Amino acid sequence: MSEFSIMARRAFTARRAELLVEEFLNDLGPSRFVKAESANLDFDFVVAFKKPDGGLKYCAVEVKQTEKPIAGDFHFMTGRRFVEASKSNMPTVVIIADTKHNELYYGFASQANVVNAAHRAGFVEVAVPAKKTGCSPAEKRQFIQDVLASN
Repeated sequence: MSEFSIMARRAFTARRAELLVEEFLNDLGPSRFVKAESANLDFDFVVAFKKPDGGLKYCAVEVKQTEKPIAGDFHFMTGRRFVEASKSNMPTVVIIADTKHNELYYGFASQANVVNAAHRAGFVEVAVPAKKTGCSPAEKRQFIQDVLASN
């Protein structure tokens, strides 16, 4: 496989992951849903869900892609700004799309642990505890409840 084919395949699977997550988030019926269009941001979407008291809980959504089921933590390379965002007052939800099996998992940046900081300058490897989610009403409610309870 040529280097161009590998890059094209990676771009295709990354876009497919974004589309799976976008469809999932749209199905949740958030009060606000915005695709982040700036290259300076370390997340893909911003969503807001209505809190029980009537207010809105905003959160950033970072999409990651894999082609295998996840058991436990999901490891990925990221920029140091992700680590900074994990300490932000707006929670960041990491949604991992398994594009081979059409499954979604999620975790929170605030729970990420730096596994290896010795990579090239500006990048670290982190591990985020990941929980599987689906499209059933109960799974959707659980996801929203977890987001509303997040820091």
